[in-house]
Amino acid sequence: WDLKTSECIRTLTGHTRWVRCVASDSKQQQLYSASWDDTVRCWDISTGASEVLESMIITESKSHTLGVNAVYLDEKNNKLYSGSDDCSIAVWNHDTKTQIKVHGGFGVFGAVTALLGTDDGETLFSAADDGGVHVWDTTTMEAMDVLTGHTSCVTALALVGNLLYSSSHDWSIIEWDTETAQRQRTFKAHTHEVLSLAVYTPKEDEGHGTILFSGSWDGTVRAWNLRTGECVGLLQAHASRSVNAISTARLSDGTDVLITGGADGTIKVWNPSGTFKNRNGDTVC
Repeated sequence: WDLKTSECIRTLTGHTRWVRCVASDSKQQQLYSASWDDTVRCWDISTGASEVLESMIITESKSHTLGVNAVYLDEKNNKLYSGSDDCSIAVWNHDTKTQIKVHGGFGVFGAVTALLGTDDGETLFSAADDGGVHVWDTTTMEAMDVLTGHTSCVTALALVGNLLYSSSHDWSIIEWDTETAQRQRTFKAHTHEVLSLAVYTPKEDEGHGTILFSGSWDGTVRAWNLRTGECVGLLQAHASRSVNAISTARLSDGTDVLITGGADGTIKVWNPSGTFKNRNGDTVC
């Protein structure tokens, strides 16, 4: 999509079931997609051509054997991570698209639902449907900690400095200190499962600093002031249909946008600063 014109530039086709997650490189030349067809695809964004990371296909015993829910690209270490319903994390070489190793499996930890790494490339976080968040040393892929506090499936992860945020089907968001692995605050206001998270830092301090956005099955996006922990905004985003994905972006002209994708089949673009406004400048909440 062209975010300035809202025009669809290209449709990438190839997966045979739901696409659960995407990740692009910093140059926006390649896109990785994770699907419930048990594969990860790598796409050439300029042409739309794609290749399947072959060892992801279920014909190889060491590969994922169920749907792939998450991909995370660590360009610092030239690695791609993928997480699956088969309770495993696969590690790939970003350049060669070859598999380095597969970690986990049934009985080791729950189905992997989200992946996120630190900027220095030293730590990987994986969310699971058993309510835990695992902390991994990316050099050895040894578990350093398990963050426990949610009572249901963890759906999304976000990082702000040394603070990790996790959302869950238990209707809550938990803040974790990644240095001590200790639970800090819990944010509750949604009236259904929380499905997605995104971080927004304004170009200039507007009095509230960094904002955490959360999307929910209740059809709303909430804005959380991370200084105070208070909910400071409520967006009725998708007509009581679930908000499955949210993201923030800064366009080439410096404009900040909040992007939401809903179960109503629409993608909407909003002004994330101050009160919520749509692209026409109309205040919506």
